[in-house]
Amino acid sequence: MARVAVVGAGVGGLVTAALARQAGHSVVLYESAEQLGGRARSTEHDLGSGRRVRLNLGPHAYFAAGAARRVLERLGVKPRGFTPPTRGLLAWRDGVFEPFLDPRRAWVAARLSAAAPPATLQVGSWLDELPATREPMARAFAEALIRVTTYCVDRRLSAVAAAAQVRRALIGGVRYLDEGWQSIVDPLAERCRALGVELRTRARINDLDALDADRLVLAVPPNEVSRLTGRRVDLTPLRTANLDLVLDGLPVPRRRAVFGVGAPWYFAVHTRPGVKGPVVAHAMQYLAADTTGDRAGLEAFLDSVQPSWRERVLHARYLPSLTAQHGMVDGSPVPSVALDERTLVVGDWVGARGLLLDRSVGAADDAARLLAVASTGTMAA
Repeated sequence: MARVAVVGAGVGGLVTAALARQAGHSVVLYESAEQLGGRARSTEHDLGSGRRVRLNLGPHAYFAAGAARRVLERLGVKPRGFTPPTRGLLAWRDGVFEPFLDPRRAWVAARLSAAAPPATLQVGSWLDELPATREPMARAFAEALIRVTTYCVDRRLSAVAAAAQVRRALIGGVRYLDEGWQSIVDPLAERCRALGVELRTRARINDLDALDADRLVLAVPPNEVSRLTGRRVDLTPLRTANLDLVLDGLPVPRRRAVFGVGAPWYFAVHTRPGVKGPVVAHAMQYLAADTTGDRAGLEAFLDSVQPSWRERVLHARYLPSLTAQHGMVDGSPVPSVALDERTLVVGDWVGARGLLLDRSVGAADDAARLLAVASTGTMAA
């Protein structure tokens, strides 16, 4: 079996390391930070009086019908969470609240989910041509549904990717995890240790040739791949501005999930309904490539959704620009998991198995399979 070095201990790197070690490879996992998890780690906050709460870095959605769930369950990772009830979802348009999925909008959503757009078609052109979205309000709703499921506001997004992501959301729903995404990171790390993966934190890699390994897996962002390999990677990232909140209750309890229609806003409570104590909530602005975070606008949206929320704040954190996905899927050829004979890459910008976490974990699964094939070929030779 091969000696494998995995660089980067986000979810993709942890999954790759666990799968490679499970297959019998010798694995060393390098992480430059002190903590594992990358953007999936949750931060813990002490609210006093013995109360502690976890906050994700912005709102994360776990797609129950996505590739990540299937791969994680193979590793014994089954995070607990809840699916927001469809009837409780609200649309916000110029301060007016309506059901997000009324019968007419549900029909539009079904048309988006069932569509099979050409592989090269981008979402802007697709919605221009689709009969179900010719009426302006239907178009605005379709854009909102695609936005909330893909984290993307760019018209150049692949129509195939958008339709597939809407389909995943409608079929399996999304889950907000009870203990934050740390409930994915921690069991993955434990699984790696139990399998015998050597974990090295605060280990920044500057020279790949110095690593004592037969195979390399770079589970790092595109700019880090460029730094380590000298290969230029040009991608359009998906970004968001986020207001992460811990509130002492909701001023308007029934407004737990509100999505902007005709405006790039999102608000959702990520604490399970009925749980007593502090409430974790996220307000978010989806950013276009040429826009910056508008905290005043985000807070004005929150004023409309949850009046007097400021009086309930126990903890608040504003993140003006967070990368939701490092590479937008726009219909052009996607970067391959195999960089060269020795090196593989893993991340939410690699491969074609969904978007966001699904894409990253799917790439990790593909990388592990390629490691197995390469190792078998080497042994046979």
